[in-house]
Amino acid sequence: MAERTRFPLNGNFHTEDDAIPKLYYAASDSLLVLALSLATISAKSFVESDGMENKQPIEIVLAFMDRINAHDVEGICSSLTPDHILVDGLGNKFSGVENLRKGWASYFNWFPDYAISHEDVLGSGQIVLLTGSARGTYAVGGKLPKENHWEIPAAWKAVVRNDQIAEWHVFADNQPVRKIMGQTNP
Repeated sequence: MAERTRFPLNGNFHTEDDAIPKLYYAASDSLLVLALSLATISAKSFVESDGMENKQPIEIVLAFMDRINAHDVEGICSSLTPDHILVDGLGNKFSGVENLRKGWASYFNWFPDYAISHEDVLGSGQIVLLTGSARGTYAVGGKLPKENHWEIPAAWKAVVRNDQIAEWHVFADNQPVRKIMGQTNP
């Protein structure tokens, strides 16, 4: 796995005492404002310890994102708790590892070049929040027409339990994707 740069935080979230009181994120006019209040987080909580048996939640979530970007359905599913809940951008809830295995496989068939990226990562205890973007191209007949490519602002909330992802919430305006797929309003 590639080495990742860990915080210090950038000027948008940095305070004099290296704490983060709140994050307010608005990706675009068409994306609902994601307003998340966090308890004050010491920058020291982002430092990894080689002597720890359990992985840090941020490390677990970034590894999960790597599996998503690799389209590693088995790796994704092995990262999930047995009672995992996925909440999509429309608020639909999905659970059951076998159900999610089928769902991820189908999604990667629809969007063979699907990828997500993060710009900001914040963690408090077992909760990790990320902001960034999602992109892909809707496949038609096994081809990826240029006009079917999309990229949208996105945010995610992960809840980590026992070194696995217990919840994965997606916050994104998926209307541009639905339009490309020929679907109308949800």
